[in-house]
Amino acid sequence: MNSQRSDHTATLLSNGKVLVTGGCDQFRQSLPTAELYDPATNSWSWARSMTTPRSFQTATVILGDYVLVAGGAVAPADHSAEIYNVRYGTWIAAPSMLIGRSFHAATALTSDRVLVVGGSSDAAATSAEVFSASKWTWISAGGPKVPRHDGHTASVLADGVALIAGGDVVFDINPVTSAEFYNPYYNVWSSAGYMKSSRSSHTATVLGNGNVLVAGGYGSSSESSELYIPCPPTAYCGPARTQ
Repeated sequence: MNSQRSDHTATLLSNGKVLVTGGCDQFRQSLPTAELYDPATNSWSWARSMTTPRSFQTATVILGDYVLVAGGAVAPADHSAEIYNVRYGTWIAAPSMLIGRSFHAATALTSDRVLVVGGSSDAAATSAEVFSASKWTWISAGGPKVPRHDGHTASVLADGVALIAGGDVVFDINPVTSAEFYNPYYNVWSSAGYMKSSRSSHTATVLGNGNVLVAGGYGSSSESSELYIPCPPTAYCGPARTQ
């Protein structure tokens, strides 16, 4: 890359390039810079810089040709958000989040709605919010029943319900086994049971068959992996899955 960075984001764009944003430099200072990787030429080039230096932020594709970058920084966590226009390579300011967040998780519920969960502060860890591109605003989405300060994952299942797994119940301490559902249709949270191992800073990948592969992380079994298998459409799996 053109710049040393860690704790940045990397997002696959609709044009096949990869957008890398922010992160920390070698002095642990948050960066405003962004760059693009082009697989056709196997090369890196500078993208326009963000308006705000960010690290531990999230970057989520919305509406196909845009990337929502939200929050970041360590102390205090940032409320701000901005959007990258893939076609024109420009940034525009987005509405600020309801709560400053870093170390949070984000996932696209639909093409124009992004769920953001948890974060490093106590207020963030027990709350969630949704950005609606069509309404151009952030909307409270309640919050997980278990505090998730950092290291948790958010994955959208085939039926549109989000699975939130693991993370630290205290910032950078105490990985948990718990998982929860967020049902965006009814704006409710419910338990998704417990993983076999406590995990934080793990990965969660939605597979082609709809299962979710959860692997590694800090916790009771960092070398292990496990599968979450969603409820079959014809089965009863509790209120959160059938409302």
